[in-house]
Amino acid sequence: MSRFDTQYAAGGRPGLFHHLGQTITYSAPDQDDVTLTALVGTVEQRLQADDAGERLVSGRSVTITTDPTAAQDGVADPRRTAVVTIDGTRWSVVSVTTLSANLARLDLTLLERFEQARRGYRPTGR
Repeated sequence: MSRFDTQYAAGGRPGLFHHLGQTITYSAPDQDDVTLTALVGTVEQRLQADDAGERLVSGRSVTITTDPTAAQDGVADPRRTAVVTIDGTRWSVVSVTTLSANLARLDLTLLERFEQARRGYRPTGR
């Protein structure tokens, strides 16, 4: 780890996550769920082509710490098979990018249609 990474881990990261962080739940197969603080990006929508034509896909990214002993908690080895829950909405991890020795960005996509992914959703029966 570089000198900057060491100093950032000790002083910069805790303040950044404390003021701008949001609580999420990270769930990976064969592991206990981890509740941690992450920097959560905004929801972005894009058109994606498939066999049925084009459909609107929602995505976002989160930045997490990879140090499980940090004050914000963390995930030592984030996986693409994981699911992240933000405000009751479940997101699938599409890719994991290492940003530094102790930070990773998870790119996410919705697991379900947006309205079905919301907590408390009740179908109308149509």
